[in-house]
Formats: sequence, C-alpha cells, structure tokens
Amino acid sequence: MTLGITTNTSLIGALAGMALGRLPLAYLTHYRSIHVQNLAQSAVSAATFGAGNALLLPIGIPFVMGRPDLVEPMFIGVFLAMLVDGYMLYRMFDTEIFPASGAWPPGVAAAEAIRAGDEGGRKLGVLGLGVVVGIVGSLFKVPIRPSASPSSAMSGRS
Repeated sequence: MTLGITTNTSLIGALAGMALGRLPLAYLTHYRSIHVQNLAQSAVSAATFGAGNALLLPIGIPFVMGRPDLVEPMFIGVFLAMLVDGYMLYRMFDTEIFPASGAWPPGVAAAEAIRAGDEGGRKLGVLGLGVVVGIVGSLFKVPIRPSASPSSAMSGRS
C-alpha cells in the first residue's frame, strides 16, 4: 500500500469555469466573467486540497498501519484541525506571513489559463494542447524499478 498527496487542481477549476461559461445555457452565462472563473477555480482548488490532503490522506494512515480502529478518531481530529487551520488562514491572510501581494505560482498559472481562455487564439490552443498531452501522458504508466539501498550501493552489494 502507498500514500500520496493530491494534485493541484487550480487549473482544473479554471478549465471547468471556462467550459461552463461556454455552454449555451442562460443560467451559466455568468461563468463567462473571468472574475467568476477565478472564484470557481479558487473554490475547486480549496475544496479538493482540503478534502484530499487534510482529510483523506490522514485517514489513510491508520489503514496503512493496519489499525482501521483508529480511522474514526483520526477523522474527528483532522476535521477539527482543518477547521482551525481554515480559521487561522483567514485571520492571517494579507499579513507579513501570508502577503496578499505575494507570488503564488499555482494562482499565477490559473490566472494565465483564465486569461488564455478569455483571449482565445494561439494561447488557448497551447493550453488545450497541454491538456490533451497531459491526459494522454497520464494513460501510460512507466514501470519504475526500485533502486538499490544507499547502504548496499556503498558496500558494493546489490
């Protein structure tokens, strides 16, 4: 069994917001606004990060350790910790520790994706090509052989 972290879903949220804005349904036309698309990507990113990394990953640890009896207490603890974390981030945003003017690379990437979708043309084509290449690339799994441990490599054994 293995554990991992979730991917950054800011770009997925931005693409979802753009796609919703392009649907010919009257109640989805407000998604054509880049500001609404930005809110959509922020909500998707925050929700998936919170659910994946703050809730699901810690709950998986008791399973990996062979202690499913600890899942419920772990869930209660990480849920409360996530609420405290959200409150702290809310209170600390735009402070010296978390400046609002700071360069947050995932946010910059999502903003550029939204801008490319809004402008259309070549930038949107490159964005679409990147999505297709990413999907195709994720379909192929490259087998990775475990490397020798550092201690056996140093001693000449493998």
